[in-house]
Amino acid sequence: MAYNMSPSHHLFHLCITKETLLAGEETARATSSSPPGEKAAAGAAAASSSTAPMSHHLDLVRSNVASVETELQQRAALLAADNASLRQQLETCAGEIHSLRRRLQEAEAARAKAARAQAALTSAEKENASLRQTLRYLQGELVKAGKKN
Repeated sequence: MAYNMSPSHHLFHLCITKETLLAGEETARATSSSPPGEKAAAGAAAASSSTAPMSHHLDLVRSNVASVETELQQRAALLAADNASLRQQLETCAGEIHSLRRRLQEAEAARAKAARAQAALTSAEKENASLRQTLRYLQGELVKAGKKN
């Protein structure tokens, strides 16, 4: 049972409490301003009329407290279940992040290896071009030397 009191319901409870307090004050006034015989009679009449609304009010309060406690226990159980689910999701995500970081490190290592291989290939191509130029020059010098002989 949900503990949702409307403002008018709260007002009703406040009125009951106010009536009970006023009845108690009237009893106190009646017993202090009346002669001793009348004080006892007035006090007994007021006490019996004020205890019924007071006990009814206390029963309502106890009932509402019990329903609030029940609702809080239900909410606590739901929150505990939600927390357990969230912890499980967090652990799963943490494992996935660890796996992705490892894969990222492997990819970075492969990229660095490929960059070194590309640099070595570029260096070899430059050396090859230089050696071809040297070869053409030497072939030309051989042709010149062969014509002189």
